[in-house]
Amino acid sequence: MNLKQTIINFLEKAKPKPKVNKPTFAVELHHPVIFAFESGDIKYYQFQDIFQLCHSRAFRAMEVYEEAQMRTTKEMLLLHVEATDKILTSDKIDIFAMKKLNDQLKERLEFIISSDTIWKLASVVFFDEKENPYDYDYRYGIEKIKLWKKEKDVANFFLNTPINKLLPYLDMSENDLRTYISVGQALTKQQIENLSQYTSKTGQSRDLFKTLELLN
Repeated sequence: MNLKQTIINFLEKAKPKPKVNKPTFAVELHHPVIFAFESGDIKYYQFQDIFQLCHSRAFRAMEVYEEAQMRTTKEMLLLHVEATDKILTSDKIDIFAMKKLNDQLKERLEFIISSDTIWKLASVVFFDEKENPYDYDYRYGIEKIKLWKKEKDVANFFLNTPINKLLPYLDMSENDLRTYISVGQALTKQQIENLSQYTSKTGQSRDLFKTLELLN
């Protein structure tokens, strides 16, 4: 090795190494965490076995899976119950309004899956460096969804993140997926507007509407 090469090698070794910030999660050895994806310059992680969530995060995932099976969210059902109660306790029961609300539930039962449950499930399964992998903060989950929606629409998010591994039965082309989600979002928007006619806009109902509008 000549003198020039020796000097080059010495200088290369003397260069400061780039500092890599590796997330350190307080997890048990049998619950390894791996990188999932990046969105908006924020890195998101998941448990290596995506089907083995732990503690409160696991219970929350079970709740969202139930919503996925029902093709609707808990927020939508709570508002439906409130709207039905309001109609049934009015001086004159509007059977046409009842029929409209009942038809909405029928429509949702025909969905393959509602896009709002995709966002909710992702907020449970994927976590950033600030989160406790074993715990789930509902409000922080909503904030993550807000950030994701700024970066990508739901079709892009579904296609470009590991969330599609959790919903294997939604197997269709990208164009079909976009069309399906677009139609589903339009129907959900109309259903939210219908519910707003028979429910209050204060307290819990106001918060439920805000969540639905965000998810859709």
